[in-house]
Amino acid sequence: MKKSSGFSVYLLLTAAVILIVATGCKKEKDDALTDIDGNVYNTVVIGTDTWMKENLKTTRFRDGSDIPLVSDADQWKVLVTPAFCWWENNAGNKATSGGLYNGYAVMDTRGLCPTGWHVPTDAEWIDMELALGLNQSEANLVGDRGEAENVGGHLKALTHWDAPNSGADNSSGFTALAVGVRRSSDGDVGFAYFNTWAGFYTSTAGTPGHHWIRYLGYNMKASGRFEREMQYGYSVRCVKD
Repeated sequence: MKKSSGFSVYLLLTAAVILIVATGCKKEKDDALTDIDGNVYNTVVIGTDTWMKENLKTTRFRDGSDIPLVSDADQWKVLVTPAFCWWENNAGNKATSGGLYNGYAVMDTRGLCPTGWHVPTDAEWIDMELALGLNQSEANLVGDRGEAENVGGHLKALTHWDAPNSGADNSSGFTALAVGVRRSSDGDVGFAYFNTWAGFYTSTAGTPGHHWIRYLGYNMKASGRFEREMQYGYSVRCVKD
């Protein structure tokens, strides 16, 4: 018996609906971006935002002006102007570690991130952490948060961390590396915590002369939320506008 044309149309419409649904559920390919120096970064969508999955490496602001490269420790610790450095003042660390920027570079109106991107606010970090399971009741606390939910572990890469690299699974794709920090406190100046800690600036000011940052540690599953002096040198990740 010959099938009716109505039945054929039904099959075609059903197939079309399935195709549309499948296409709508498919994750779009992650963006890539290029900074003013020509460095290319991979990106990842976490929650509702698109983040760089590598540390910023630029030596220039968005308008093309240079970010001062400061190697001297005594000069670094008293700066109230933008600056950056490479880990242990070795440009060979650029490719993996990226740059360490002070808070004045983060806040400079010339723009540290590429066009269409910006240094994330404290609130944008919180949104990402909530997407990774952070309990809302802990979101604005100072200190380590999200230990039980392994929020820090979801952000950490599986390599470039000392053991035990607690909870690391990089399920977010953020791929945080333990590239350390350039300290600035009196009597406590220099590079520290390579392979044990990662620090990231936000663009949100705290108490005068301080900014909110995030810490991840080799022996912790949490994401740490603290204020630090703007003379400290931390990594920067950019987020899409």
